[in-house]
Amino acid sequence: IRRQVLEHFNRKSDSLTPLSGLSLLDIGCGGGLLCEPLARLGAEVTGVDPAQKNIGVARLHAAQSGLSIQYEQQTVEDLVAQGRQFDIVTAMEVVEHVADPRAFLASLAARLAPGGLLVIHDMHLNAEKTGPLPVAEYSVILMHSTEGKCYSLGELDELFRAIGFRDLRHTPTAADRSIVTAVKPG
Repeated sequence: IRRQVLEHFNRKSDSLTPLSGLSLLDIGCGGGLLCEPLARLGAEVTGVDPAQKNIGVARLHAAQSGLSIQYEQQTVEDLVAQGRQFDIVTAMEVVEHVADPRAFLASLAARLAPGGLLVIHDMHLNAEKTGPLPVAEYSVILMHSTEGKCYSLGELDELFRAIGFRDLRHTPTAADRSIVTAVKPG
């Protein structure tokens, strides 16, 4: 994530705070596991999560770590009414759990400033939707026990393009997951 953000915003990696001056929104922040390192890199970070318990844990840990992070109990849809926009929007392991991925991604796009970078991390199926097997198995579990599902990279590409994103990139990570980045035109 750090490398892709630095590349997108033409920042040098030799600075201790290369994200200084950039605003970042982390959707589904949980206990702040992504918010904290990005705040340490200099970003002005806002983390949102619908679960009050997660926000309480995140606030406590940030305070104990001496980090200034704004945590809010709400959803991305709640943020739409506020009209705030960010340079970077992240959603880690969230897309698979939403009922309407197009509406969710559109709400993320609405939170991004023109030229901003969207970063999602999730489990993805291959284009044929046949695997890898652990992802296919996980998708079956998701469909059985939640409204979520795993999307193929092709399906995500179609969704991103339909919403108007450009410069899509897929970067494999670990455990059959990948980071997908996209740029909001502007």
